[in-house]
Amino acid sequence: MLTPRQFAAKHGVAYTTVMKWLYAELLKGAVKQTSPFGEGYYYKIPANCPRPTRKPGVAKGTKLKRKSSDKKTAK
Repeated sequence: MLTPRQFAAKHGVAYTTVMKWLYAELLKGAVKQTSPFGEGYYYKIPANCPRPTRKPGVAKGTKLKRKSSDKKTAK
């Protein structure tokens, strides 16, 4: 099992990217555990977990629509 920092170093990505993957549940087999020293939690990621193939950006169908008040009106 690897920590998010170890996983990031292994795959050549930023730690923040790995945390975003964890929040989005893109790393299969990752476990969120409660800290034994009080409040908080930490993640453990299997060593054989592959890097997600998700492309950067907003996922299809999740783009926010412009409000009608945001559009410029032509006069």
